[in-house]
Amino acid sequence: MKKINKPSSLYICIGLLALVSGCGNWNIKTSESNIIRSEDGYVDQKNRDIIKSVIDLEGNSLDCTIGKSSSRRDLESCNKIKKEMSDLSKKNHQLRIKEDQKLFDQSLRKKISGTNIIKFSSGLKVKITAQVKYSLETNEIIINSEVRRLKGNILDFNKVFINDESNLQISFLDKDRFELLTPLKLPLSIYKGQKEGIIYKKKVAKNSEDLVGIKILARKKLDRSIELERASRLELSIKI
Repeated sequence: MKKINKPSSLYICIGLLALVSGCGNWNIKTSESNIIRSEDGYVDQKNRDIIKSVIDLEGNSLDCTIGKSSSRRDLESCNKIKKEMSDLSKKNHQLRIKEDQKLFDQSLRKKISGTNIIKFSSGLKVKITAQVKYSLETNEIIINSEVRRLKGNILDFNKVFINDESNLQISFLDKDRFELLTPLKLPLSIYKGQKEGIIYKKKVAKNSEDLVGIKILARKKLDRSIELERASRLELSIKI
């Protein structure tokens, strides 16, 4: 009893039997002249089964049959092999998607920060710091920022937080300083910002009532995007 386990067996068949019967006409099981070579592989003329080879996901060549003679020839069904490879391919694809999503979520959880010092014509000098972090649970970005007075009159500093037109502008930059997304604007007017749910906390000097800074905590809806994932720093400014 003979069977084909590898494509090389078919080549040997062609070489050895060409002199006897033109080869391609030899039944693997019974040695009868029933097999003919075709474009699809080797066709058993008796039951029309096709004997061929398929390549698995690792590049290995596997012998198989299309038809009912798989068990008789001790070969796998080509359809079964293809289905197993298709299922494995889908599973690997799903695993890659999950892994990519995991890495994407991790990158979104990172904190992006920035700082800037601004001088006003009045002589007021302030330092702005901000950190932004994405919340996967609420699909929001959380902004922690502070505007701190470094120099200048306290009255000029207070005016920044009572002017309805004053805003903290936050721009998202990638590592090449290329601006991503639309800049985010937070009202510095405490009265206006509180209507939007923004929290403002005063920071005073030790043993003094002098106001030295305002901390700002805000949450803003922002769709998850590759642009946010690519952001590596913040650029901060005050617009009045």
